[in-house]
Amino acid sequence: MSIPATVAVVGALLVIVPAYNSLIMSLLLIAFPIWVLIASAAFMIPTPARSAAALITVSLIGFGVIASVKYLGWTTL
Repeated sequence: MSIPATVAVVGALLVIVPAYNSLIMSLLLIAFPIWVLIASAAFMIPTPARSAAALITVSLIGFGVIASVKYLGWTTL
């Protein structure tokens, strides 16, 4: 469940930040450290149900940001 959360976070950053080629590549390169951070943070939550709920919430918020920014036309991607 941490992979969709990572894709949502990195995707939201890519959609929000202006499209400069060097910045896009940098954000894509930090996807692995973000994944490790999210996966490690998920293990810090005491119960699996809360951990899953947190990861689902992060994913929904990230994909919601991506969808709303695209729907409103605030991006050129």
